[in-house]
Parts: sequence; structure tokens; C-alpha cells
Amino acid sequence: MLAALPRAGISRAALDRLNVVHVAGTKGKGTTCAMVASILHEARPKAKIGLHTSPHLVSARERVRIAGEPVTEAQFASSFFAVWDTLAAACARDGLPFDGTTPIDPDRPGLRPRYARFLTLVAFDVFLREGVDVAIVETGIGGENDATNVVERPAAVGITSLGMDHIDVLGNTIEQIAWHKGGIMKHGSPAFTVEQDYSVTVDVLDKRAAEKGIHLETVGVDPRLRAVSIRPDAEFQRKNASLAVKLAEAVLPRLDATFRPGPTLPPSFVRGLERVRWRGRCEVKPDDRGFTWYFDCAHTLESMRVAARWFAESSRGRRSVLVFNQQTRATATSLLDAIHDSGVFFTKAFFCSPVINHSSLKEGKLVGRKYSCSHIPRRHRRHR
Repeated sequence: MLAALPRAGISRAALDRLNVVHVAGTKGKGTTCAMVASILHEARPKAKIGLHTSPHLVSARERVRIAGEPVTEAQFASSFFAVWDTLAAACARDGLPFDGTTPIDPDRPGLRPRYARFLTLVAFDVFLREGVDVAIVETGIGGENDATNVVERPAAVGITSLGMDHIDVLGNTIEQIAWHKGGIMKHGSPAFTVEQDYSVTVDVLDKRAAEKGIHLETVGVDPRLRAVSIRPDAEFQRKNASLAVKLAEAVLPRLDATFRPGPTLPPSFVRGLERVRWRGRCEVKPDDRGFTWYFDCAHTLESMRVAARWFAESSRGRRSVLVFNQQTRATATSLLDAIHDSGVFFTKAFFCSPVINHSSLKEGKLVGRKYSCSHIPRRHRRHR
């Protein structure tokens, strides 16, 4: 990314002008980013607030938002091809390949950036072209070596709850994962984190902060949220909201030099938190047939436990059907363990594989392959 930025015509100094709020973590980082963007939009409606998150649900444009809405097709296409053509021209000038067929070689940084890195460049290009006043940026994987960690002077940094994720890239211990997440902290930038479930992660994050010469502030549940309607009204979401408030308070003085945090939340902060919508994260949608759908994208054991508790509290006493995107056999068993611990019972459960039969793509169809559920422990297989 450091090599690709100048080749794409983007300077790190230019990124600093975006007043970036950089957020890493395992759980809740996308939600926290969405909350910060919503608060700032309500607090300063005339300011341009950018938001870069991943992944998307339907369109890649969802990864690049301004004022809460995905950028237009024209905006996305304009930056996409501007970055593409500029990179291609730079590689041609330096005699480097840009056809995507050459294996990734760290000693030849001129190669076309991979998918997530390229879309990060597109997001930065959009924000610079549109002149956003603040850009809230979510890391993709980790932090230290993440594609987004090219911002040298973020306006504020936030680290959400940490757990075991992406162990093939970040390491197979919570200490290694915390080390990577803490890599987004920068000297001179205020940094905040929530109260962590693992005490050892606090030690690692504090050590990383000391290396940067900064103080990492741990944010408890903000008492000013008492009268705010947070959805879902659960401890983990109030932790996310508390971190979002701190980040918004840290960056708002750059938009309004007279702003000072007070003993109560401004009405704009309350509106921002109550109006935020983040698709696929603890989302509840009733339909016109009398059914209520509960959506979540939990994919770590800790997140599955939280999602199971949320669903148990939200749907208590109702007939329930579980439809689960079974990425691996282990995830199915982990989810069922989490559900069992939460006392949730289902009338039926369906386990669906995300594996795509690519031969069907020519016909415009996506056909999944089914896996046997014989691996699921017998105690989970009884009729519920």
C-alpha cells in the first residue's frame, strides 16, 4: 500500500487532511464506525462525513459512503477507473506488470493491489475528490499491516472488543492479535478502547501505546447513554456506543473549534445514536406476513455467543427457525454450543454452505453445495 499510494496519485499528507477516525477490533468495529458517522452527520449536517467499511452486502459501493449513503455509481466508477488507469500507467512507466497474472511478490510492489487494497485506494480517492471533512475508516484485517494503516496522523483512533479472529494471518494467541490491532495507534493522536474481556489484551495495548508515546484511554459504558435508545439494548452495544461518543467528541473540534463535551449528550448525539442503521448486525425486520427476521453476521465464537444471547432475549416465547451460513463444520458446532448455553430452542434449523458452484455462474445462478450435519454432536440434533 505504501508503494501503491503514490503510484495511484495519493499522498499520505493528503490523507491527513481527511481528519481520519481509524477503528480496529474484532467485534463491533463496523457498528462503531457507523455510529460515529451518524453522530457527526447529525451534529454538523453541512459537513461531509465519509465512511469506509467492509465487507459489503450487495454492492461494493456500500464500502464507500458519504452522509450515510453509498456513493453513486458515477462517483464510484470515476474513482475506480482513475485509480486503475493511474496505477497501470505508473507500472508501465517503471516496467512493472499490471495484468494481475504475476504472483504477488513483496519485492515487486508495483503489481496491481489485491481486492481489499484496491478498494481502499478507491475509497481514499473518492474522499479526496469529494473533499470530505471527516473520514471514518474501519480496518479490514488486524491493524498493523492492514491496507488502511497508511494514515500517518489520524484525528482519533478507536479499538473495539478483541477476540480470536483471522488467526491464519494475525497469530493464534490473543496477545498476537491484540498486537496487530494496536498497530493503528499513532503518536500525537488520541486513542481509546473499550473494557476488554481478556485482561492480557489490555497489557498488550498499553504497551503498544507506550511505544507510540501516547496514553490509551479505556472507555467504560457512558452514563450519559442512560436515556438513549440503543438497539439492541445490550451491554456490548452500549460499549460500542460509548466508544463512538468518545471518538466523535475527539474529532468534532476540528469541525467546530467551540465544541466542548458536556455532562449530558447534545441532542444531535442522541439523534445520531438512535437513528443509526447498520445492516446485518443485530438487525430486526418484520415483514407483511407476520414474520420477524433477525439478521446477524457473527463469525467468531465470542460473537456467536453475543448473537445467541441477543436472539434469546429478543425472540423469547416465539416459534423460531434458524438459518445458518455454515462456513465450516467447526462453525456449526460452535454456534450450536453458543445457542445451547443461551437456552435458545428452535423448531427447525437449516445449515447452508456458502460454497459456490462456479459452473452455474454462466447461467446467472448461484448454487450452493450441501454438507452433511452428521458431525454435529448428538445432543444438538434432537428436535427443538
